Amino acid sequence: MDELREAAESYYNSVPQEMKKQADRFFNRMKPNRYNKVRREDFMARMREIDQLRMRNEEFFNRVNKDRSGKLSFWDAMTVFYIIRSGMPFCAGCGKLITSMYFTCVKCFDRDGCTFDVCVRCFKDRQYQHRHTEFLDNFVLLKCKRTAALSNPASTSRPRPVNPPVSTHNAIVPANPRRGNVRYFSSFAELLIEILYKKFICFDCFYIFLEIFTIV
Repeated sequence: MDELREAAESYYNSVPQEMKKQADRFFNRMKPNRYNKVRREDFMARMREIDQLRMRNEEFFNRVNKDRSGKLSFWDAMTVFYIIRSGMPFCAGCGKLITSMYFTCVKCFDRDGCTFDVCVRCFKDRQYQHRHTEFLDNFVLLKCKRTAALSNPASTSRPRPVNPPVSTHNAIVPANPRRGNVRYFSSFAELLIEILYKKFICFDCFYIFLEIFTIV
């Protein structure tokens, strides 16, 4: 939570004035007292008003209440504001805010609506219920998306050479030998990411690939 607080402070101190006004309004609508503190009851009421029910509980309040005083400071509230505006995930298993690495359903991620996210512990212990089985952690998923974007000329504004020469030196396997334009992978890691993205393999298969990668 300390890192979230630092991120919230950094954003608040660097954003335009209008954004600061939005953050200030968020704080003021929780009815801070003359000491600029927000009571637990007012926080809970405000979370209900803005339909942030996952934050309307003692566990979440205590996590953001840095000094454990039972009242939120301005920067406690800014941390909450940052969590809401950034769309930080809550675990679909235990229901807690996820502040570090987590697993997300690949199929749900690419569809309209809410994503399905699970913290590492709940994923490891299978403490969740979901109809899909294809999960990736947030770091690997980001890498997959970046790889896909860079491989699609239409998705980026960076100029690309026309029919660039293809070097097969140290190549592991062609990306798609059935097509005329053959792209070669320069490393096993790149091949792994391509397979993950194209096939959306399950997490168990992902671990098999990791074991192979370790051996290589």
